[in-house]
Amino acid sequence: MKQSELQLFKNSTDMYHLFQCRFKHEKEYALFYMLAHDNNLFLAAEENDFQISGFQIGAFSNLNFIEQVKDISAFINQENQILTSFQKPDIQLQSWQSVFLSLKELQYLVIIKNNFGIGRISDVTENAVMFEEFDPSIDLSWKFYKPCEILFSEITSIKFLSRYCIVLQNYLLQKEKLFQIVKKHIDAMDFLKLLALGAPSDEFDSISRTISQYLKPEMTVKEMIDLITSVFKKNFKMHYPDSYFEETAQNIKNELDQIS
Repeated sequence: MKQSELQLFKNSTDMYHLFQCRFKHEKEYALFYMLAHDNNLFLAAEENDFQISGFQIGAFSNLNFIEQVKDISAFINQENQILTSFQKPDIQLQSWQSVFLSLKELQYLVIIKNNFGIGRISDVTENAVMFEEFDPSIDLSWKFYKPCEILFSEITSIKFLSRYCIVLQNYLLQKEKLFQIVKKHIDAMDFLKLLALGAPSDEFDSISRTISQYLKPEMTVKEMIDLITSVFKKNFKMHYPDSYFEETAQNIKNELDQIS
């Protein structure tokens, strides 16, 4: 990596100088506009197909290639003023610790590289971040793993506010709201009076979570009854009359209609 290119990258804050960069341990290049930097860390906007596609934070020492891009795409981006299409994230770049504290306060989903997935920040220490990685499995459990410790020395870069991060975060927030509504009414029904008999408050949470994953606000009451019935049958192996869950389904439907 040429030191002259690195110095030019550092000096290009908020300018329309587009750079092709690659981090250590990565095969793919990224196109960056420098937004801010400290002595060791930098914040860059990532460009893709004439748009800003997210942001990355990295250490200068983790870059192994950097070169300014001087082609038609850089010219078009400047003509279109794409750096005015977003608000610069307020990230403290003094250290990895300050970076993760900033991201935790902003409650962003982040992708941690090298070889870590997307997830949320649960805690930050002097030398590490406690990271809850998202489980992307197709069984619709949509859960986060228990926090694991990632040392700052293991991190190549952090990506956030990409389209993937934003769509996933909005989807999970929507599903969490649905879960809270379903949980309220499933708990109120108190199947077999288990809660009244002393069962833990999360007794029906797995059932409510499954229902909320398949539930759609536009469903009819009958469709909600069928969904709730099928989930309870799978968990309790019992037969239920069609009217058994009607009141609960109606209550869920009423609340969803009120917030729509």
